[in-house]
Amino acid sequence: MLSAPRIYEIACIAQLEREVFGPILHVVRYTSGDIDEVIDAINALGYGLTRDIHSRIEAFACRLHKRLRVGKTYANRNIIGAVVGV
Repeated sequence: MLSAPRIYEIACIAQLEREVFGPILHVVRYTSGDIDEVIDAINALGYGLTRDIHSRIEAFACRLHKRLRVGKTYANRNIIGAVVGV
């Protein structure tokens, strides 16, 4: 059974104790100077099928894309219905 989309604000990436399939959006607030620590925390989770980056700054999106260790990274697009490997 499909569930309705959910959005949750969490205090830190470490609150994500296990992989949960959505549609779920987790929001973490951070300062721009902390982005490398945020990426490190995401990568340390050990899972991550798909990530999405939204930025008007192409160089920033490329930097995140290179650092994120996930199955698939999308930038500035709708990822609902995304098929990994396509």
